[in-house]
Amino acid sequence: MKRNKEETFELGYIDVPKEYFKLEKNKKDVLCLKIIDMLLHQIDDQVDPIINRIDLLDEIMESSIESNLEDENYEVAAVFSDIRKILNEPTD
Repeated sequence: MKRNKEETFELGYIDVPKEYFKLEKNKKDVLCLKIIDMLLHQIDDQVDPIINRIDLLDEIMESSIESNLEDENYEVAAVFSDIRKILNEPTD
């Protein structure tokens, strides 16, 4: 679904719906997983496969959270924080 600019905010090159913060947790998780998938594809294309891509993405998220908080981009930092929580969830 294509959204206009008034309904989204940018997360890097990704437009996130402003209603993100009103979504139920499972819908937020789905959106975060889509963002993770997009970011991992970029990492796969640009980073040596010897590097653990999940660890790298986690480091990128941590750094991005800090820099966006410093720049007062709280919405972006919150989405990165949600992504980071998913990345660090224990797997069975």
